[in-house]
Amino acid sequence: MSRMSRRRMLRLLGGMGLAAPFVNLGRQRALAATGRVPRVVFLFHSSGWQLRELGHATGTVFDPLRDAGLMERTTVIRGLHNRVCTANNTGDAHTGNGVTLLSGEISLKHPGFQPPYGGVTRVYGGAKTFDQVLADRWASEVAVPSAHMGILTSNGYNEVANLSHQVLSWRGPASFRDGDPVYDNGVFCENDPAEVHRTLFGATDGDAVDAGAAVAEARRRARMAALGYLDGELAAVGGTLRAHDRERLDVHRSAVAAMRTQLERGEIVLPDACSVPELFVGEVDQSPNYENLSNAQIANAVAALSCDVTRVVMLQHGMAGGGVTFRDDDWFFGRYGFTVAQAKRDLAEGNSSNNLSHSVISAHAASHATGPSSFPYYHRFGQWHAGQVARLASALRDVSTDSGTLLDDTLIVWFSENGQVSHGQRDIPFVLVGGDNWVRTGLDLDVGGATQVPMLRTLGRALTGDASFTIGDDDYAEGLERFAPLLRS
Repeated sequence: MSRMSRRRMLRLLGGMGLAAPFVNLGRQRALAATGRVPRVVFLFHSSGWQLRELGHATGTVFDPLRDAGLMERTTVIRGLHNRVCTANNTGDAHTGNGVTLLSGEISLKHPGFQPPYGGVTRVYGGAKTFDQVLADRWASEVAVPSAHMGILTSNGYNEVANLSHQVLSWRGPASFRDGDPVYDNGVFCENDPAEVHRTLFGATDGDAVDAGAAVAEARRRARMAALGYLDGELAAVGGTLRAHDRERLDVHRSAVAAMRTQLERGEIVLPDACSVPELFVGEVDQSPNYENLSNAQIANAVAALSCDVTRVVMLQHGMAGGGVTFRDDDWFFGRYGFTVAQAKRDLAEGNSSNNLSHSVISAHAASHATGPSSFPYYHRFGQWHAGQVARLASALRDVSTDSGTLLDDTLIVWFSENGQVSHGQRDIPFVLVGGDNWVRTGLDLDVGGATQVPMLRTLGRALTGDASFTIGDDDYAEGLERFAPLLRS
């Protein structure tokens, strides 16, 4: 591991409030010892919504965020084209976009391999995805490097070939054995909020969960480890300083050592912003429970982030190309006054999907429709998911931290695999909410056809403070300057 530069050292000291004799620094960098550490939630929803159709008689997609007072902390990225997917286009934009959006690397496909239906070659992850790169960076400081929470991500597509629809997150490239893909590097989401709860907080059925003591101990150990690391870095940097500066640095090292000793003795009580939700009870594979499942997973995510159990969360609503269907008696139809019969008529216009032949309506079916009568459904799907983003962001905003709120530290990345109707790679919607300590917010940013590669690199540099952070294929990295407005000076 390379040693810190004097500039980096001063930034870290500034974050701890110990660098006043050196320089008064801004808020661009963070250290665990200050309680200001970056966190990221990737919120995916299947079959998407179109940036070109933000407004409609039913309102705009962003109404729930606006109603929650979050638009000033929301950045909309327009004009992002996933040419990485196009480079290996198989005719299945759902999977092609799904496995490339967070890696920026061309996907893999098995030569000559065909799945048992449709004649469309499936594609698989070609590289480690952004969430896993960040999880690796922060793994030593948390109990769970990344938490993957699903809401109806299987949709019955459980054949080996079709599992690629479910996997957005990869630890590395897929492999193939005897004509079948191997998912050793694929990261699947857990669809049962109760199982997620047990993984994160160690709860079992019937437990009266009180994770406070265990979480407080984990946070104390993490803070001590961060201080120990900082002291080692300061000692190394001290050897490069002039005698006068080195003496002043020694004063700060003494303060760090004293703080570490106080933590070790239990003389410093860390703020308790951590509470654990109740275990979810209910069916986890039924669309009528879609909203309840999403709310339960959001509660798990907020608790895990506030307890510092993890700093990377994937909240995956559905899989690439599916995940939720609606029936007459569903919450969705009742809330918005739709019926299946009406929906089938309205969505039939310009619709190439066979989903309308069933007694249910799916988000996937609506994503195929191009007629104006389909827009209210598509908008409502988008609005509802925007409401879940608002629910998540509001809950994070309600958690106080040493330096503000948890939303200040947590960047929400809301995205879908769909671009233009139908299923295109152009105008892929990416929306950023919160994370004000790391990125500029409240922007409407047109990136003019740039791919996700420069976006991921920009966000990575902002979140890690590493100006050399890189991810994705260099052949698709042009346009980095178009994302520069996201960076805090």
